[in-house]
Amino acid sequence: MRVERVQAHAFGPFRNDTLELASGMNVVHGPNEAGKSSWHAALYLGLCGMRQGKGRRKSDQDIERRHRPWDEPAAWEVGLTIRLADGRRVELRHNLAEKHGSASDADIAERRYDGDIVTDGALDGSRWLGLDREMFLQTACVRQAQMLAVRDNADGLQGHLQAAVAKSEGDATAARALNALVDYRREQIGSTKAPTKPLARAREAAAAARQRHQQALEANEGYRARCREARGLAQEAEKRGRQLRAGRALRARQLASTAAERLQQARRLSAEFPEGAPRARADDTTLVAQVASAIATWDRLRTPHPPDGETLEELSQMQSAAEEDAAAQEREAPSARPSMPAVFVAAGLLVAGGAAYFYSGRLFFLPVFGALCSLVLWLAGRQAKAEGARRIEGEKALLRERLDSLRQRISHRELKDEAYALAMDQQAEAARLLETAAVAVGCADASASPDHQRAALDEWQRERPTRIAEADAEQRCWSELTGLLGGKPIENLQAEYEERDEEARKMLAECADEDLRLAPQEPLRDLAKKEQEAREKWIACDGALAAERKKLPDIAATEDASVTAQARFEHYQRQDATIGRAIDFLRAAEEAVHRDVARVLRHTILEWLATITEGRYTDCRVNPETLEVQVCGPDDRWRNAELLSHGASEQIYLVVRLALVRRLTATREVCPLILDDVVSACDKVRKRAILDTLFAVSAQTQVVLFTHDDDVVEWARARLDGASSHRIIELPRRSSP
Repeated sequence: MRVERVQAHAFGPFRNDTLELASGMNVVHGPNEAGKSSWHAALYLGLCGMRQGKGRRKSDQDIERRHRPWDEPAAWEVGLTIRLADGRRVELRHNLAEKHGSASDADIAERRYDGDIVTDGALDGSRWLGLDREMFLQTACVRQAQMLAVRDNADGLQGHLQAAVAKSEGDATAARALNALVDYRREQIGSTKAPTKPLARAREAAAAARQRHQQALEANEGYRARCREARGLAQEAEKRGRQLRAGRALRARQLASTAAERLQQARRLSAEFPEGAPRARADDTTLVAQVASAIATWDRLRTPHPPDGETLEELSQMQSAAEEDAAAQEREAPSARPSMPAVFVAAGLLVAGGAAYFYSGRLFFLPVFGALCSLVLWLAGRQAKAEGARRIEGEKALLRERLDSLRQRISHRELKDEAYALAMDQQAEAARLLETAAVAVGCADASASPDHQRAALDEWQRERPTRIAEADAEQRCWSELTGLLGGKPIENLQAEYEERDEEARKMLAECADEDLRLAPQEPLRDLAKKEQEAREKWIACDGALAAERKKLPDIAATEDASVTAQARFEHYQRQDATIGRAIDFLRAAEEAVHRDVARVLRHTILEWLATITEGRYTDCRVNPETLEVQVCGPDDRWRNAELLSHGASEQIYLVVRLALVRRLTATREVCPLILDDVVSACDKVRKRAILDTLFAVSAQTQVVLFTHDDDVVEWARARLDGASSHRIIELPRRSSP
């Protein structure tokens, strides 16, 4: 197989990019972030695709997370053009997003190979190599991360070599026979713990047949029990039916008795109303309130008495007389005449002045005593006027008090007169209300006295409940009569009674006396419900029995099937015991098988071991049980390959892969090697040795080596330039996905 072209339609950072490969050695060089790992993954997925089995493996999730386009996750597609050993050119295309693909002949139109290379539900081109996608990834597709995992994974080398033994097509006849027997035992018989194999299925079939036979026995017994249950339900339904008929008959008899009673009652009530419907009682609620209000108003008021004392007219006359006295006092002025003592004093002064003049002969005594006399008279007159004014003012004050008292008495008298007049008006209104109420209820006429009207209204109130009761009783009787008649003549009640009586007689005649005597005292509705439920249960049970009767298993058939299944299980047991004996005989030859495989692998590894390790390790051996690889050098010291240095482990691991690829690839096909930086951990000398080995391998096997190492490019330019079967591909730097 040769890969001619890889097309990254939508893969990682690539969109519609193509990588053309030569048939020999291909060195794909580029700096970091150039997409080498993406092209490496595109080669693997373009050939093998992705599985479609149940569950998602972590490795598939890692590939999708690293290489599915971020900006356009719905588009994830890669293609590959390969040339097989028989000359066919095949185009593989995988839509990884939707998990489907195609394999078509590149030279012959409409030629498809989709059904020839399916693994785990998806196209897998490694099937042409005799491998599958897992084995191809373990052997021919070397990722840098997988190289580093050799030292970290304790089962790294042993796991791949165990897979090689399982798929080996060596010449060990005993091993093939043992494997064939083991495979036959595993596939054609299996163990009791393998649920999909014949032995386990036969055991399960025997157990299932026994269970079905037991179930058939139980089903038939259950069917008979349900038949008995159905008969009981039928009897219960019949019993409920008789109870319902008896209840209906008793109910009909009761209705006939009720109809007879209604007829008698209607006749009795009709006799009480020979003239037809009674007069409807008027609503006297308003009259009751009016009577109660009139009586309460009359009882609340008392007969008013006229006020005693002076009348308003007498008080007005007394006020007029007091006002006239006050006016007379206003007209009276106070007198200024001196009193008699003052006059005598003045006369004495004048006499004294004349005597002084007479005896002294001095004339000035006369004017002096005259002036004193005048002064005495003036002072006396002024005092007299003041006293008169005080007297008059006192009299005025008395008159004012008198007038004020009269005004208050007049005001009080007016209030008493108004209250008396109001009381008289209220009494007249109360008498009018009594008169109106008495006339309204018709218990007294307008000419009667208020006290007579009051007594008549009391009598009307006392007799009102009796009148209401009589009217209501009469109305109830009429309502009862109209309810009985229902708007129809009384002859209809007679016909209804006769009809119900005839129906009751017929229904009673259809029922047994015992049923009538034992009829439950329950409403007909409950009896009908119970009868319906019992009948439905019986019908449902009978229908289920009819359906079950059709599906009822045949006991004889299930017993025969159980015997046959048990015989088949015993046959597989005997066959398993026989093959087990044969396997035991061939176990002794298994050591030879392991030794043959170990010898073949050792021979293949020794072809390149000394060269690729620069002579440090010249011999190797493989443990026939564990297939553990050990190497030794000129010092004859054997070392476990897993315990060597990182670089040495990767080199030996690469040689083991080359051996596995050679031994596992199908006859006439050559498996390409897809390598990602397998020389990154080597020094310059070992690096050239590995490259020379890969160059030698490329004469028969296509090698695609991805690297960022400039020494590898320098070696490639020195060894590969000018050869058409080899190619150096330079990748430009670009952003990683």
